[in-house]
Amino acid sequence: MPFLLFLLISLSSLFAGVEKISLKNLDLDYESGIGQGVLDKFSIGIGMSSLVGQQEVLIFRKENSFELTVGAIALDWIRPISFVYDIKKLETKNLNLEVQKTFHELSAEQFNFTSGKDAFYGIDNFHLLCQGDSKDDNLIFKIQKDCLNKLELSVKKIEIPFDFLKTLASELPDVGAETDFPANDFYLSVMEGNIYSSLRIKLIFPASIQFWGMTQIEDQGQTLAIRVSEIRYGPLPVTDLVMKVLASQVRHDRLKIDPPWIRIKIGLKNETLP
Repeated sequence: MPFLLFLLISLSSLFAGVEKISLKNLDLDYESGIGQGVLDKFSIGIGMSSLVGQQEVLIFRKENSFELTVGAIALDWIRPISFVYDIKKLETKNLNLEVQKTFHELSAEQFNFTSGKDAFYGIDNFHLLCQGDSKDDNLIFKIQKDCLNKLELSVKKIEIPFDFLKTLASELPDVGAETDFPANDFYLSVMEGNIYSSLRIKLIFPASIQFWGMTQIEDQGQTLAIRVSEIRYGPLPVTDLVMKVLASQVRHDRLKIDPPWIRIKIGLKNETLP
């Protein structure tokens, strides 16, 4: 799920220039520009002592920035991308983040938010792990390289506001009215750029949608390009059908469908705020 990779990169951008980040068990409620929560541990960099024990977290949205306070530490997130800045509501439960020299890990029991366009995203019980030892002074580029080297992602339950999923399900063989969303048991692995993914959806006969392909970073780290090799619904090949539905249904300024390629803007260049 590229969104969770985007989330990892977005969170890491807050700590530009830092080699290591550790955040444990963040429970946060944010709404209408104000957020409050608690976490159990927080540390950034090598020289700073960790904040251990329950710490209060406060977030205030200001003009073109967020002001964050963790315990006695004050941080300013200057000009986050507009998608993040415009979020109306966010709730996390047991969110954990680790950015280290040889691995990067992001997990949560629950991560729900409502976008600036009133679209609801719900992700339960996810775990993202990237491993690699690339050398790059830019933390964002290092994470990108390490995640292309080896990535594993699992998500128990997903609810995303993409109508194309319902359109796709309606066109798959033997799909009846009891098609049920959200989908469950999402899995994704990347090994040296090669991708395998599966997603279980509740249809008349149980089956998973499986995906094979390859990926690369383009546009100087701004774009994640995915080349689709094969998509199957159970034993049935549905590559052309899925790509057709995607191309006709998906409309997003960060996503471009050009079969067999899917290109997603993951770069964190500053954007003009509305």
